[in-house]
Amino acid sequence: MVNAESIVLLHEFKYGINKYLMTEVVRDHQTKESVSSLADIIKYNIEHGLVVPFNQKTLELSENTDGIHNKTYLSALKDNKKGVSAYLDQLMDHYGLDMIVGPADPDLNLAHVCSLAAISGYPSLTVPAGFRPDGSPVGLTFIGKPYTEKILFSVGELMDSNRKPPKFL
Repeated sequence: MVNAESIVLLHEFKYGINKYLMTEVVRDHQTKESVSSLADIIKYNIEHGLVVPFNQKTLELSENTDGIHNKTYLSALKDNKKGVSAYLDQLMDHYGLDMIVGPADPDLNLAHVCSLAAISGYPSLTVPAGFRPDGSPVGLTFIGKPYTEKILFSVGELMDSNRKPPKFL
């Protein structure tokens, strides 16, 4: 059984990638072949024996969805928002928190704080927090309770005013 989050992600991926490919020409510079839909990407990968970083099966599952205006998607979206909102409310209430802070770093194997904000619709702000040893940036994401945007902006401004600028070689 696929969970509500997966249903939403699969539906939205297909919608988003197809919308993007309607406006952009994506072309293989060697073969000169172009793709204009998720179905084209799947076909291209199969024909060229490519292994995609996040699994060809995921692309195929996404391609088999039927849009973002159907009952399955809308129900999963509603369940997701309700569940994540309840989780954030319980967490903040239990610990007496005004906001939750976490890394905005997709390379870490942690639950992405950004995703929680996006799913729940709660206000969030991501600010620069420093750099990894390889020089790539790392950020911090703050999630507030509903209608706390002003507090988040104040925290962001405070963080930014105390940040050291990067050193360029």
